[in-house]
Parts: sequence; C-alpha cells; structure tokens
Amino acid sequence: MGIPTKNLTTSGSIEQDKKIIQSWVNKHMRVNISDGRVFSGRFICVDNLKNVILTDAVEYKKINDEEDDKRRIGLVMLPGEHILSTWIEQPKKL
Repeated sequence: MGIPTKNLTTSGSIEQDKKIIQSWVNKHMRVNISDGRVFSGRFICVDNLKNVILTDAVEYKKINDEEDDKRRIGLVMLPGEHILSTWIEQPKKL
C-alpha cells in the first residue's frame, strides 16, 4: 500500500508543492504508465514536464492474469506524458 502522490500536490501553493516533492527524494515510488507497465524504484527527481527519474528501478509487465514479468532496470526516466499514476510506497512493517 502507498500514498497516491496526485493527492499530495493539490495545495495550490508552489512553495508547498516543492517541499512535498523534495520530501519524496530517495523514497520508494511506484509509477504506472500508459502501456500497462509498472515501475518501482527510488525517486530521484521530476522536471517541469513531469518526467520522473527513478534509480534502482524494477519494471513489472503483465504476462497474463496470474503472472508478471520482472526486470531490473537500474536508472530510468519515465516520460510525464505516459504516467498514469504515482505512489510513494510505505515501508513494510515487521
């Protein structure tokens, strides 16, 4: 489970939004993109075109209803125009 980032950037204040985005740096983020793939990795930055950069990223692609293909990517830039949703992943509790 995670926190949807869309809900966190609706303050209307640019300075407050910057602080929120800065708080995401080095947190694990999950990004869903338009072709159905999901990327999970450590958030590094976002630019004014909403392109997101993740490091230590893993790509998940649906093979069928019960199976996902998992591939380690490393560093990845996800174009903002293809991003459907982003989530800050919560650490798993022991």
